[in-house]
Amino acid sequence: MRPFVFSLPWKILLATISALLCMTVLQTSLGLMRMGEEFDRQQLVKRESARQQYLQQNAIIEQQLRVWLESFSDLVRLSQQADFSSFVQQLAEQSANMQLHLNIEQIWLHDSSMQLLFSSGQQTPYFSPALVQNVLEQQRPLTANLCVQFCVKQLSLPVLNSAGEVAVMTVTTTLVDILSALHQSLNSDVALIRASKTEAGKINRDLISSSNPDLLKALLQKVSDLEADLALTRGLELEYQGQQYLISAFEMQSKGMYLTVVDNISDFVATNNGYRRQLLVTSVILFGCMVVLIYLITRRISLRLKTLSKALPLLSQKQYAGFRQQSHFESSLWPDEVDLLRQAAEELSVELEQLNYKVEQHTNELEKVAMYDLLTTLPNRNMLQYQLERMLSDQSAEKKFLAVLFVDLDDFKRINDSLGHAYGDKLLRLVALRLKDCCSPKDLLCRFGGDEFVFVLPQLKDVDTPFHLASQILQRIQQPLTIDQQNFVMTASIGLTMSIDASVSLMT
Repeated sequence: MRPFVFSLPWKILLATISALLCMTVLQTSLGLMRMGEEFDRQQLVKRESARQQYLQQNAIIEQQLRVWLESFSDLVRLSQQADFSSFVQQLAEQSANMQLHLNIEQIWLHDSSMQLLFSSGQQTPYFSPALVQNVLEQQRPLTANLCVQFCVKQLSLPVLNSAGEVAVMTVTTTLVDILSALHQSLNSDVALIRASKTEAGKINRDLISSSNPDLLKALLQKVSDLEADLALTRGLELEYQGQQYLISAFEMQSKGMYLTVVDNISDFVATNNGYRRQLLVTSVILFGCMVVLIYLITRRISLRLKTLSKALPLLSQKQYAGFRQQSHFESSLWPDEVDLLRQAAEELSVELEQLNYKVEQHTNELEKVAMYDLLTTLPNRNMLQYQLERMLSDQSAEKKFLAVLFVDLDDFKRINDSLGHAYGDKLLRLVALRLKDCCSPKDLLCRFGGDEFVFVLPQLKDVDTPFHLASQILQRIQQPLTIDQQNFVMTASIGLTMSIDASVSLMT
């Protein structure tokens, strides 16, 4: 026996070292991954919380403005006025109070033909005539966020006088209060950012409003287009002046406007690095202890395995008693897998003799299974080939011949596709029974495969016999079949060939 380059203890030791290294790396990676996933989950929760709080604050402002405007129209009794002249006068008197107490920027009143009846200020880009037109068409309050150099919310509300005339009262209010509320509730820096595409295809990002403008401007300069998409989906990490920041954003109602939340995650990154160092040091210490312990254990295992390996060749020589005697060794204080291996080898030596006998029996059974179809119990293609060769070789020199009929069921695939293979199998079994009725004791009926069957008629004298059998088969198959209270009518195609001299007449 050749000496080992690496004995079993060394191989096990090397394998264990590799496994431990992999486990160490895997555990470290999983630990860090879990920390990252937990952090991502917290940030997603925080991002969703920011979105919900933004929507809530947005809805509160919309509700306050709507309630106030509806209350104002009720207080001045607009529904009892024949026109809007008195309403315009009272609106002009109260506009200053509305701007002061409700944080309203400007107020407009338009009639049903979009004519301006009242305006509290100068012309401004923070007004959407299309929204007013939609309110006139839909007859319900609508809102929109408008952003140019800063962002405002426009609320347009339909009002009705006693004459049934409709006008639209519109107010705008700043979104600064929403950003301030989010900044306080989230304890994060928040900003409104407008993204626009230039003619060259480059995307510009303009800071509209922010709780920390200097930080947001510096971070925006470091964000690429691809990273901006990442910030919209799961958050983007950036480093700035030795600090780590996480940027999360979601699109507002106004197209191209994004509410951005910036969190300082430097403490999390420092904690993560410390955990990584601690995990690596602990893993190295445990790794060294395991290496020593495994080497001591595997050395004794190697000695017992060598004893067993010397005795194993006796099994191939059927010297079972000699194997059991030579493979015996003293069991350890705590039995292990090597002892189980020795016991199993001894049991194997006892069972091998019985196995040889069983193999011979099963071989005969398998030959039978190989020659018959399990579904129809008819002989299969293997039996057909064997019997056909035998019949052809035994054919006498007299004017006898052999005929082969090939029966193929028509459109059988349609039944499998429409009703399933279970119905198809039942149908094949019934067809096989009918074909057996057409077969004489000396004939051979086989299932060739699928929906195909073969009749072999040996030692024929009459050339008409195969044709009569084919006609009988067709009539028998065409008789209705009933499966699970469903009737089927089958048809078949038959091919015929005969081993006959050309001098024999085939007249029918």
